[in-house]
Amino acid sequence: MSTLHVYSCTLVLLFSVLARADYPVTASWFAKRNSLSEWNTALDQFKAIGGDTVLQVGASYNNRTKTSISQDEAFANCKVNGVLCTDYTEQELNKKGLKIVSWVTYENNEIYGPKMLACPLDRNIVVKSPGVTYYRIVLHTTAVGDSEACVFEPGTNVSVVFTSSASSDPQNLLLQSASSKAMSVYFGLPRLPPDLKSNPAGYQVVLSYLTWVYRVLADHSDRYGPHYQKTLTGYSGGYINVLTDLTKGLKGSATGQSGLTIDDIAEIYKQVAIMVRNSGKKFLTAPSIDLTKARGDALEDYADGVTGLANVGIDVIALQEGRGLGRSSYHEVNETTVQIKDGDQMLFQILKKHNPLLPDTVTFGDIYTNNTQSLFKFLASARANNQIQTELWLVIQAFDDLGGDCTVDVDFTGSGIPAKVSPVDKSRVDWAIAAGGVSVQKIAAIAWDSLFTCTNQGSSLAQQISDDNERPILSYCNFHSNWNQSVVVIGFNLLAETQGFQLYYLDYNDNPQQSMIHGYYYETDYGVQHHLVPSLQYIMLWDFLPLNQMKRHGFLYVIPLGANHGCVFEYTIYYRRIFKLRGYSRHD
Repeated sequence: MSTLHVYSCTLVLLFSVLARADYPVTASWFAKRNSLSEWNTALDQFKAIGGDTVLQVGASYNNRTKTSISQDEAFANCKVNGVLCTDYTEQELNKKGLKIVSWVTYENNEIYGPKMLACPLDRNIVVKSPGVTYYRIVLHTTAVGDSEACVFEPGTNVSVVFTSSASSDPQNLLLQSASSKAMSVYFGLPRLPPDLKSNPAGYQVVLSYLTWVYRVLADHSDRYGPHYQKTLTGYSGGYINVLTDLTKGLKGSATGQSGLTIDDIAEIYKQVAIMVRNSGKKFLTAPSIDLTKARGDALEDYADGVTGLANVGIDVIALQEGRGLGRSSYHEVNETTVQIKDGDQMLFQILKKHNPLLPDTVTFGDIYTNNTQSLFKFLASARANNQIQTELWLVIQAFDDLGGDCTVDVDFTGSGIPAKVSPVDKSRVDWAIAAGGVSVQKIAAIAWDSLFTCTNQGSSLAQQISDDNERPILSYCNFHSNWNQSVVVIGFNLLAETQGFQLYYLDYNDNPQQSMIHGYYYETDYGVQHHLVPSLQYIMLWDFLPLNQMKRHGFLYVIPLGANHGCVFEYTIYYRRIFKLRGYSRHD
């Protein structure tokens, strides 16, 4: 463990020379790009501010009709001997006595290899003008083993999948670029079609979907296996919107976008997790939180959600903190009675947008059951207590759901994330890191395209981060213990030799007081040692608080000099007179 000390009265300072720290947000979602130079430019910009992981959203496994595919511009040129591919397919399969129960399109623009065209009925159809290769894949709609995957007896129900590729493959180009920069990639898994409950062939479509996922993973393992083994880390996908969807609802009830039951969703997660792990990759899913009283979820419900996802085989739970959609708040423990318009004006506007009748006097406690900080700390504790190996990430919604000119170029259809949003500044992202960054293994953000690059309100978020990368961010504060009243702080960029911490409190006469205190004990590798975000740092401050002048029970507000946001903790000490904090904002 790397530590820095100042011992007792001996003024021996052991400070290491530290390189400029990377910003704690090291992963983000990216839209597809069709040239290597475009990928290189984007990833160079992301890496310059500390980025090391690229996430993608998968294409939808779209349940269609034969007619809609024939009329779709993306597939209208697909012909065999002058006959539309849909008509040709129907004629061919009818002759073999097969029954087509679903027509599907999958638009991911991948140049597939032989593992995708695994069966005699699978075809690639090259159309020289406009230079497109179409793929037609025939899949079973019941569970079959590998030896039966290409056996189609007369009377068999099948799904027909059409996909295509042009001259470039965005995913291949991404791997080339990321590999050259030692960055990791999570490809997007195929997305389940929405509203399967209303589809007569719904469960058959699910089974063909699982077969399609198997084909995609087999194709990737064949094409990318040895060369990009380290770069292609895993796959991102999911089948619920809110973390508690999987465990809180009644068994057999419908949940999520698809209309499937909780049992169905759990089984899909299990089957996909098995396939992803068998391909040697991690399975990442990114549900959101919703701490509103209207939702009614308790902290224990979220802990059950983490356990539930771990039990179905998820390797990484990248948990969206919900603030951009108004589903959560960063208010402190002493701010439940504070009016939201005074504590977080933009959050109040989001809530007002969705409920125009919301009174100006509404407080954080009126809307939310808990704050974001409490939830992430609770989940970290539950994860440790239950010895859950699944990683927990913080995903920052780096936008405000207020409309605007900035587009979310990544397709998050069905998640509640709108296509156009208002951008946020670095201070707001710092605030999110302060709220949840101490409790997780990694921090990601939605989304690079184009929320980090949008410039309609001055400099882009990426530029702000680059210009302001060394500002301290405080994610945790408390007394060391009941018997040691040294204040402990954990955060990022806290190791400047002159870094001071301002502490605000009330004395026993309710008079505001403050103290400036520096650190004397440092753990520079706290994040590494505790399997958290690696750049987290731990500091214990000098025992300079006048405890004998403070009230016994209260709140203490701590903020590093130069930080955008501070930290509050509540405590009671039974053997000394302590204090109560009233009326302090958490902002500088």
